[in-house]
Amino acid sequence: MTFPLEVWLSGTPAELDAAVAALTTTGRLTHTAPRVALPGDPGRHRLYLQLHVQPTAEPAARRRAHRSTRGRLPVVGDGVPQ
Repeated sequence: MTFPLEVWLSGTPAELDAAVAALTTTGRLTHTAPRVALPGDPGRHRLYLQLHVQPTAEPAARRRAHRSTRGRLPVVGDGVPQ
C-alpha cells in the first residue's frame, strides 16, 4: 500500500535535481509540474511534485521520544531527536 505525498521545492536547478533524485528513491514519482522561475530571485526556481510513498515503521527510539514530549515542547538537549 502506498500513500500520496505532495511536495513543493525551491532552489537552484542543481538543488532541485538533487532533491528530486533523493525523493524518487523513497517512492514513485507520479506528477512533476514545470519549473517556475522565482521572481526577484535570479537562478532559483520552484517545483511541485506528487509521489506515492511506501510507509515505513517508525524507529522505537523516535516513538519513545515522541511519547516523552507529549503535552510540552521539546527542549534542545533533552535527548529528543531534532
